Amino acid sequence: MTALTKEKDLAPSGGDFVRLPLAASADPFQGSLLSYNSAGYAHELTAGEPFAGVCLRTVPTGGYTNAGDGYVEAVAGLFYITSVGAVGSLAITDVDAATAVYASDDATLTTSSTGNTKIGVTFGIDGSNVIIRCATKHVAAAL
Repeated sequence: MTALTKEKDLAPSGGDFVRLPLAASADPFQGSLLSYNSAGYAHELTAGEPFAGVCLRTVPTGGYTNAGDGYVEAVAGLFYITSVGAVGSLAITDVDAATAVYASDDATLTTSSTGNTKIGVTFGIDGSNVIIRCATKHVAAAL
């Protein structure tokens, strides 16, 4: 697991533009996968928490000291992202099977469900990258 250390372009398309209240000290990068903590605030994805979306703009370093003092602009709902590189042990033949895709942190995608957060299913390929159909907490039943 390697958390995101710089901006990453996941080329999100579709979905809804949302402003989510930030958890205290959260400072996600553009491209960070987001989850909701137990109090309902968004932050960099932590495995096992509900999927909240993808950060569209980097939040200033240092974040906010109190939960809810700041917001993160994100894409949420049903949308698509393009992974940068392979997804776990995913083979090209798995793409047609709508294989479940999980995240173990704000930057690591995997096909392993154990302790991780489901973010979506495979949809297609773009060279060596995988296109993923994502669904956040509120619409996950649609997948």
